Amino acid sequence: MTVVVVGATATSDIESAARTPQPGVDIERTQSVEQAFDWVRESDPDVLLAEAPLSGMDSPDFVRVVRLLDENLTVVIAESDEERARAARVAGADEVISSPEKSGEIIASLEEVASGDEGYAEELESQRRYRELVQSSPAPINVFDKGGTIRYSNQATADLLEVDSPSELIGRSIFDFIDTEHTDIAEEEVARVISAEEAAGPTQMRIVSEEGNERHIQVSTAPGELRGEAVGQAVVVDVTALRETEHDLRAERQFVQDALDALDDIFFVTDRGGRLRRWNAALSDVSGYSSSELDEKAIVELMSAADESHISEAVVTALEEGTVITEATLVSRSGKAIPLEISLQQITDTEGDLIGMVGIGRDISDRRRRTQQLKAQREQLSVLAQTNRLVREINAKLIRASNRREIERVVCEQLAEAGPYELAWIGDFNQASERFVPRTVAGEGEDFLDTLASGIDTDTTREPAERALRTGEVQFFSVSDPEFDRWQEAAEARSFRTVTAIPITYRSATYGVLTLYAGTNDGQEVLKKDVLRELGESIGAAINATHRKQALHPSPGTELRIRITDSTEFFVRFATELDSKVTLDKSTPQPDGTYSLQVSVADSERLSRVCNQFISIETRSRHEDGGDDISVELQVTDVGLVEWLADHGSTLVGLTAYPEYCEITATTPPGTDSRAFVNQLKSSFGGVDLLAKKTAASRLGPSSWDMITKTLTNRQYEALTTAYDEGYYETPRRKSGTDIADMMGISAPTFGNHLRNAHRRILEEVLARPPDPSDESTSDR
Repeated sequence: MTVVVVGATATSDIESAARTPQPGVDIERTQSVEQAFDWVRESDPDVLLAEAPLSGMDSPDFVRVVRLLDENLTVVIAESDEERARAARVAGADEVISSPEKSGEIIASLEEVASGDEGYAEELESQRRYRELVQSSPAPINVFDKGGTIRYSNQATADLLEVDSPSELIGRSIFDFIDTEHTDIAEEEVARVISAEEAAGPTQMRIVSEEGNERHIQVSTAPGELRGEAVGQAVVVDVTALRETEHDLRAERQFVQDALDALDDIFFVTDRGGRLRRWNAALSDVSGYSSSELDEKAIVELMSAADESHISEAVVTALEEGTVITEATLVSRSGKAIPLEISLQQITDTEGDLIGMVGIGRDISDRRRRTQQLKAQREQLSVLAQTNRLVREINAKLIRASNRREIERVVCEQLAEAGPYELAWIGDFNQASERFVPRTVAGEGEDFLDTLASGIDTDTTREPAERALRTGEVQFFSVSDPEFDRWQEAAEARSFRTVTAIPITYRSATYGVLTLYAGTNDGQEVLKKDVLRELGESIGAAINATHRKQALHPSPGTELRIRITDSTEFFVRFATELDSKVTLDKSTPQPDGTYSLQVSVADSERLSRVCNQFISIETRSRHEDGGDDISVELQVTDVGLVEWLADHGSTLVGLTAYPEYCEITATTPPGTDSRAFVNQLKSSFGGVDLLAKKTAASRLGPSSWDMITKTLTNRQYEALTTAYDEGYYETPRRKSGTDIADMMGISAPTFGNHLRNAHRRILEEVLARPPDPSDESTSDR
């Protein structure tokens, strides 16, 4: 063992030891610090003994310089000044001699070594190995006293704290580098380790290096002893990179979770047992369960009882075969059922071992709704096709029907045979008997009609036929509906399930009600309300057409003379404004919906001004002067009474208006109820009074009338009578064939064809010669 003694005036004990070489101890004495440094550099001594004061350097600085030269050299300092002795110890001195007694102990130790006792040498060797181990450790190791002052550090600690050498840390406080947020924790651990001699940590905290950079560390501290003084020994692990990695992983996980939460679809991951391990917000939102409630819940537990077996099989299939797509109903915590399309896919680890499955659930409520809507639409299209066929068949037969009874028979039979209607009838309400009187019936269960009786004139009528007549709208009822209570028992006894009532109308005229009874709830689906409304109007138009035909062919009917004082009626207002009598000579409907009126007025002085006051009068022209009256032709958009009579199949024989009222003479078709006719007129106009009623006289004999009705079509007779009324047969002609064709809304050749066919049919009938069908033209019949 080589001991180098440094100092000009060593203590007597040290000087004696230096001058008296001991066996096994090689003692060299240097007179200067520079020589000592040379020995350290060149001879690698085992112990360096230095006595203070040293020439040009105090003991703490000397120790720091020695440590720069050799970290493992044992350094002993003889220092009587307590402050410098403490500073030398902090700087890294292995031993500080502060009294002769201590000097004696050192010499005794050297003597023991010299006499062959290897204990001290082993201790020094142990310390050397410890220093070498600490210095070579990649982990920062720091030794500090009870005040937190650093007594020893290795290079890894210096690197962590961004200083050049561990010697720069000796004597500094560990709290210089600990973030203030963790100071309290550090102080508590220092006290526990040194005072209570208890190990502490590992503890996470943040430090700030000499350069101001933050680092995250994990510190494990144990109690220890350095040169007889209790110290703490801290082993530090720099976890900054780990923390950053963890932060990145957390950020990545959160990013993935945010992305999954942004999905409208349900996302979930299960283990091999089908229990939830991860899910997105959509699953919580849809199911209504919290995260704690969903944790480890089996996915099958979220499904409806009816789907439990099915979804369990799907889970097994996915885990065994890799993937499966199925449908199931999720039942939320509140009991709401949500249909889902579920896609399941097995997942494996890096070794290829099965660890569970991932699933995606898509709400298919809208899809099912659309599917149902498409199905309903297809059914509706099928119903519409059936409806169109049925309506076409009915309309085709209506065209060929020659009278009202035939029209009603065709309609009822066609509907009762088409199904699902079992019973169809057309009738009207009889005010005298206060009951419905069916005119035409087809189908099964006619005896049910005996139950029909009530007061239709009240606002509380509930029978569908009553309501249809009162409101003018199609009515649907289920037999089980409370509003059907008066006829419910009788209807159910005949297995009727639904009833539909359709008013039969044409413009302002009402011809009764068509009522249908069905044995299924689909009865009201066969014909939709708008189609039924159009059907009712088609029937009304057909009935009106037969009435018009009867009106065009003068026949024995009922002639009514009526007075009207309604101030809103066109002719009453016109005569009132003129303050003169007005006589209607002729009215001709035009294709555009207007009417051409030829009237005679007694005074023309106010005619121009009055015509300008009437918005409904579009044009006027003076036709001719004759006697005291003036004939004027008016083009009118709204003639009220004249149009109403035409709509109701009545023929206007004469109309004379006076200031404040007008009187009309009109004939109704055969079989028309005169009182019902007048009541309908009263419902449309005010101040209606029936002045007289008689049977209308025919201008032709019965045989001639029958001949005409059998031989002429409506269009042929209309062409013939219009030509006659418009002066086509006069010389010179008042209107040409082209003019009359325009009035009828047909082409001139078509008008000529109708007129020629009418002439031929009449002549053939008169001359008793049968017509040749090959000569007929059915154009625009």
